[in-house]
Amino acid sequence: MEYFVIVNEYAKNGNAKQIWQTIHSELVTQGVKFTYKKVNENAVEVAKNFTLDLAERKKSKIVVLVVGGNGTLVDVLNGIKQAQRFDLPIGLVPAGIENGFAKAIGLSLNPVVALKQVINTTDKIYYTIGTYQETLRNTQGYFLNNFGIGMDAFITSIYNRKKKRKFFRRGFLPFLTSSISAYYNQEPFSATVRVSDSYRFFKHVYIMNVANHPYFEGDVSLSPQANIKDKKLDLIVTENMNFIRFFMLIVSLYFHKQLNLKSFHRFKDDQIHLTIKSLEFLQIDGEEHGSQYFDIFFKTTSYPFWFNLSSVPFKERRKK
Repeated sequence: MEYFVIVNEYAKNGNAKQIWQTIHSELVTQGVKFTYKKVNENAVEVAKNFTLDLAERKKSKIVVLVVGGNGTLVDVLNGIKQAQRFDLPIGLVPAGIENGFAKAIGLSLNPVVALKQVINTTDKIYYTIGTYQETLRNTQGYFLNNFGIGMDAFITSIYNRKKKRKFFRRGFLPFLTSSISAYYNQEPFSATVRVSDSYRFFKHVYIMNVANHPYFEGDVSLSPQANIKDKKLDLIVTENMNFIRFFMLIVSLYFHKQLNLKSFHRFKDDQIHLTIKSLEFLQIDGEEHGSQYFDIFFKTTSYPFWFNLSSVPFKERRKK
């Protein structure tokens, strides 16, 4: 196989530059055939143009390898899909701060080990991805991790600003402080949910999150039963939260007991429809997208990736 490597050296607060130097050396040493392109905020365009320019006869010999974080990975996916030509298989060397998709599928978070899991592959593997179509703005796209409306978008925004600090520490404490700030900035909103031809109306929503796997921010699991292999999406709705209920939610998240709360509602299906008639903030795979009204349809589909996770011994996969 030949690899087209899309590199975001700005990922992980710029530390991905050193990761790429290591990966480049490994690719050369092992005699892997590759070309590469460095990106910053243009990964969608680069992936789209590469797919458009690719000759038909070469499509079965190409893997797109991403060296970057969640944002770069989902941008590459959307760029390939926007070309509307081939679903080129995607490999990943995780070089971000969160790396939620890598955690969900069991890809090593050690870049060199992850590269082994990619180049040891002989055939593509399919994972569930989420698709969305927003009718009010006539927009559509794909996501790998989660699609959040309301307070979780606020949390993501605050958490992202913390991640830009030089001595940022991952974990529950930064998530807690981000959540408290978001709580005081989020007004409750009403929403209509349709799942499996059944309608539910919620009057005082704070969090609305559609998840493809458990990981939300850091190691926090908002949807602990979401599964990237089951071809369905998890919808989480939290409502009627005064500060005491909010505090109970945060404590429950820490102990993975949130499903027991009366204010916490979970739905699971391969098709979900949400209608929200107030302006609410949005995040997709950890990237902020401003505020908007919503009449939005979610579905699942499968996409080819390029990993052989078991090609590396389990102990080696756990190296950091």
